[in-house]
Amino acid sequence: MEFINPLFLFATGAIAAPIIIHLLNRQRYKKVEWAAMRFVLEAIKRTHRRLRLEEILLLILRCLILVLLAMALARPYITGSLLGLAGDGNRYAIIVLDASYSTGARVGHESAFDRAKKQAAGIIADLQKGDRLSVVVLSHVPHALQADPTSNLEGARTELMNLAPSHGGAISRRRWSSCASW
Repeated sequence: MEFINPLFLFATGAIAAPIIIHLLNRQRYKKVEWAAMRFVLEAIKRTHRRLRLEEILLLILRCLILVLLAMALARPYITGSLLGLAGDGNRYAIIVLDASYSTGARVGHESAFDRAKKQAAGIIADLQKGDRLSVVVLSHVPHALQADPTSNLEGARTELMNLAPSHGGAISRRRWSSCASW
């Protein structure tokens, strides 16, 4: 397991707060003897173990909440080696590529669209046999490169590398609603 924001794991140090509060609340109070004290002491003796157990469980619960909050803020994710334990290990990747006209603008010797294609090809290269892939191209007419998810990764990579930016804008909200059929 790895973390996107590992610095938030330092927040697990906040676990000390409920422990310190618990220890401070255990301080002894000045004893005052009075007539009905005998009955109070008997009641305390009977419930002391149960109250002590409840206090400890409440302390553990408070500490656990702080640790889980710190871990949630650190945004954990499971690496690929652990994914095989959870299931069959096959992955399904979806690559969404912006092919609008503006991505064809060159900065230096390479366009943004060429860089995006290289990154997508790198993702495809990381996929293994049995993994499935869908490539969605967002252009003036959005479309999927394959009708169904494919396991032919090399063919999908070849199709992807042959793409060129469209001569229109990217998909609009009106056009997106018409794409619900695919």
